[in-house]
Amino acid sequence: MKANEASNLVCELQVLLAKALDSIAGKTTAGEVSYLVRIASYVNKVAAGYSELRRRRMTYASKIMIRPMMEAAAAAVAAVTEPTFLYQKMCSEYKEERKLLTEFCDALKKSKQPTQGAQQLLINLEKSWKHFDQQFARTHPHVTKNSCKPTFLDVLRAAGEEISWYAQYRLYCQFTHGTLRAASGALDAPTDATDDLVVARFLLTLLGHMKKHAPVEVPDLTPLLRRANDLMRQPQRN
Repeated sequence: MKANEASNLVCELQVLLAKALDSIAGKTTAGEVSYLVRIASYVNKVAAGYSELRRRRMTYASKIMIRPMMEAAAAAVAAVTEPTFLYQKMCSEYKEERKLLTEFCDALKKSKQPTQGAQQLLINLEKSWKHFDQQFARTHPHVTKNSCKPTFLDVLRAAGEEISWYAQYRLYCQFTHGTLRAASGALDAPTDATDDLVVARFLLTLLGHMKKHAPVEVPDLTPLLRRANDLMRQPQRN
């Protein structure tokens, strides 16, 4: 496999995702589709950074960006695939953010610093959650609400994606692997050849679901899927 073929594919897919997001500007989305679009915007920005780092041969730095892209993309797909997942994800994020903001307010009080800004963030958070909770109940009256925090394996299962994603995620999910060892170059040999293929895979997945669920302009992805599959079948060399 030529070293730059997979990298070129990632660049093409990132540009394609950026164009798809541009095409949705000004259009209204809600619920799961709104979440999908918001996450796609985030992944697009991170993927652009990832591609630029690879172009500059800063591979060690690019590895740190793989986990957040993978995690976000899988959650977006799960949201449009499994109705119960979006509530579960949003509920767990609301609880975590409320906890962090509360702790931040307490820290400000102890240091005799103004707390108005943090308190307003808490108020806004409660309003946003109440609005989401009520809206979800209206649009999904027969869906059982699950408030448990999902693991990444839960996310993949809800998304219906291959569990093979989990191996790459696990490699980068801990500090000693995902940050320390990746930045040191210790993971280069076993992962350089597969990183781009994994990133391309979930960019393609995101584009496919954007095309299916959102009012966006996405061309036929068949040729790109064929290219990705061909690259995955080729011997992987650094």
